[in-house]
Amino acid sequence: MELQQFAQAFSEFDNVLITDDKGCAIFYDLADLNILLEIGLTPDEFFHSTVTDNYQNLSPETSTVFQVI
Repeated sequence: MELQQFAQAFSEFDNVLITDDKGCAIFYDLADLNILLEIGLTPDEFFHSTVTDNYQNLSPETSTVFQVI
């Protein structure tokens, strides 16, 4: 995928989350910082944990991120 196509794909979504193979966030489009404020995390804290660590009602079994991994 060319850079222009990649940028266009990102522009079509409000929040983009990319994780590594362990579910740790490596990229998060912080278009809405209110989401992190609601869960009480700074961006640095969010990037040093898995997505299931950040949301109380989310487990590897219920996470769409983990289903994709």
